Amino acid sequence: GLGSAWEFVGISDAVTAANGNITLTEPAGVEQDDLLVACIAARDDEVFALPVGWTAIEQVNSAVTSCSTPQSSCVMAYCVRGASAPSFAFTRTGGDVALGRVVAFRGNLVSSPLDVSEGELVLGQLDTIPALTTTGGDELIVFMAAVSPYLFFGVQQPVAYQSTDPFLDEWVERGWASTTTGQDVGLNIVSGVKRTAGSTGAL
Repeated sequence: GLGSAWEFVGISDAVTAANGNITLTEPAGVEQDDLLVACIAARDDEVFALPVGWTAIEQVNSAVTSCSTPQSSCVMAYCVRGASAPSFAFTRTGGDVALGRVVAFRGNLVSSPLDVSEGELVLGQLDTIPALTTTGGDELIVFMAAVSPYLFFGVQQPVAYQSTDPFLDEWVERGWASTTTGQDVGLNIVSGVKRTAGSTGAL
């Protein structure tokens, strides 16, 4: 579990699309009122349109398509699940390879799940994540990295994340995946819970 406010439910299998639209899948064990977070990494600057019922958290676009350059586009969005599953079809007009997964959480803060967000486009190795300042306690923080697989596999494969903030639980890696189509992309997802309101500090 992630503490009293949040429970990790599961993460879906990775889905790859060579171009165009991508249809993700729902993690096993999901129930009504669970929080679904979709994370998509892509090698292009085409903007994804969200399915009905999803709210954008961040969408950061890069025109880089070379797999040797550690810079990719990404989109993160959330949906509070209803009695039936939402659409998982994220659409775009063309584009290069895309890779996506959905991670699910259960908790008592889903009525207003988005507090703050931060998106960064970095050319090179990302040493720190800019601070987030939360407004409440027991807030779930979900981090995704969309990168070249070359960066992770050849330089720094992510294993675990630790924060120096004493009020933030240990980061838990929820899933790592990459494509093998030539112009490739990697996707890593981690999460943690910040116990008290305030700045995380640089992570």
